[in-house]
Amino acid sequence: MLTINRIKIEGFGSIVDELELEFKSKGLTVINGQNGVGKTTIFSALSWALYGQSLKEKSTVLTWEEIRPGDYRGCKVEVELHINDKPYHIIRCLEWQDKVEGVRGGNRLLVYPDDDVPKGQREVKAYLIDKLGYSFDLFRNSIAFGQKAKRIIEESNGKRKEILEQALDISFIRDALASVEKEHKELRLERDSLESELNEVEEKLEEAKDELSSAKEAIQSFEAEKQSDIDDCENEISELKAKKADLNFKNTIGSNAYKGLLDEHRKLEDKIASFDEGSLNDLRAYVKSFEDVIKGLKKQKSKADEQLTAESPECEYCGKKLLEDEYKKLRAKALLSSQELDGEIAKNDKLLNRAKNKLNKAIKAQQDELAYVLRLEEVEDKLEAYRKEEARIEANKTLASDYEDAMHRMTSRISRIKTRSLDIDLIKLKDRVSSVKKRRKLASMKFKSVEARINTLNWLRKEPLSSGGIKAYMLDQMLVKINSRLQQYSKYTGFEVEFGVDMESRYKDFFQFIYKNGIVKPYHDLSGGQKQLVDVVTALAIEDITSEALGCNIVLMDEVFESLSLDNIEIVGNLISEKARSKGVYLVTHRDEFQPSNSQRMQISLENNSTVIRIG
Repeated sequence: MLTINRIKIEGFGSIVDELELEFKSKGLTVINGQNGVGKTTIFSALSWALYGQSLKEKSTVLTWEEIRPGDYRGCKVEVELHINDKPYHIIRCLEWQDKVEGVRGGNRLLVYPDDDVPKGQREVKAYLIDKLGYSFDLFRNSIAFGQKAKRIIEESNGKRKEILEQALDISFIRDALASVEKEHKELRLERDSLESELNEVEEKLEEAKDELSSAKEAIQSFEAEKQSDIDDCENEISELKAKKADLNFKNTIGSNAYKGLLDEHRKLEDKIASFDEGSLNDLRAYVKSFEDVIKGLKKQKSKADEQLTAESPECEYCGKKLLEDEYKKLRAKALLSSQELDGEIAKNDKLLNRAKNKLNKAIKAQQDELAYVLRLEEVEDKLEAYRKEEARIEANKTLASDYEDAMHRMTSRISRIKTRSLDIDLIKLKDRVSSVKKRRKLASMKFKSVEARINTLNWLRKEPLSSGGIKAYMLDQMLVKINSRLQQYSKYTGFEVEFGVDMESRYKDFFQFIYKNGIVKPYHDLSGGQKQLVDVVTALAIEDITSEALGCNIVLMDEVFESLSLDNIEIVGNLISEKARSKGVYLVTHRDEFQPSNSQRMQISLENNSTVIRIG
């Protein structure tokens, strides 16, 4: 049972300042007022607070900017109600600037008590609708008959079925289908997850098997490589032994031949050192000096001989020929000079010959020195060969020591290789393969179990819970109740409305008929007043049936007399008054002629842009 007790509105549509209204659970309240003062806005605010939707499909929630005061705080609507005698306080805000229950309002939906209210706006909204027991569509087709709101007859085929299922309390089948669909979706996700898990387990099993196989191969390869390394070391030791055996350690550096060469080398160096290159050069210069003296003497003698043979030489001063006496004296002098020169030349020839002998001896000594030098080079080459051989012998000794060290290292390496092991635990790998196989078995069993449940749910979805299953049959049977109520109302309106399910059709199509004097009248062919009359009685019939299953203490009706004639206003008015005997009916109307007895009037007006309610 839903009992709506009180509503408090601020900043919603044309209602700027805070407005509070307490609902009665019985009696008729007629609401009057000029257009735009907020009559319908009260109903829309209630719908918005409960469902987040106004009764009109396109209507503004926030107060229009042109009438907002400077201290406009946003929109906030509070509703106090009871659900099965348990009190609830609902607060919905839109751009609310102040705090609500200690937190900033903003765009919030709050439900108190909140001990079992979920987190998240969508979750809270779903929670609230579930608690109310009314969907938005059922609310606006049974509790709130709004002006220009979409009527059930104008709804789509599927939407009409959904609303009537709720009204007839067979929505449990739809809920069951929804539950099945939810479980089906969850199980499909679980199956996909299990399939992924199974594939993952299969991959892990293959990986474990591959790892085990690789480990075995690695161990075999490791042992083979280990033996190969040992063989290589042993081969290298054999090669080193052979190389060491081939080394020549014969020492020649201390032999007599080597000593003789050293002695000869010293003597040759002494002989070569005794030669003086400077004395040889001096002898050459000495010889040349004698040659130059003799050359000069011979030149003087030649000149003297020319004077002896000359007939009458000329005076060297005046150029005249000399006298006979002077000539004789000059000739005698020249003869004497020539003889003296011959003696000097002979003397110098002797000295020259001695100098040449000395020079020849020095040249011969130089030639002997060159022979010594060549021999010395030959001796030095032999000594160098002896030294190289000694170096080779010393190198062989070092090399032999290196070979010995290398053999020791190879022997040590063989010992290390033999103790080398591979860090692979075959038992652990085998256990892992066994463990993954068990996981695969469990995952496979779980996958098959889920797959079987999905198949069962598929059957439920396609057979008993489908639109052509038990739900269609139950809806068709339960529609008898609502059609019975509509038939009772037809006595007053002259129109008989009938809902049903075509059980012969493939998809169990939903249908509705409107009869007038036994003749089917299409809804769109009715006049405005006739449509309004049909809509009102349909809403009242749905509210009657809904009250049996769910029940709400109020009914909200907005301009139900629209397009009705005076006779039909009286008929509808009587039906509304009858409804007000058990419900709190709130009726918005501009028809002044509608003044039922035992009703309460509520006058709504605007004063200084604030909506004011006066009840009288």
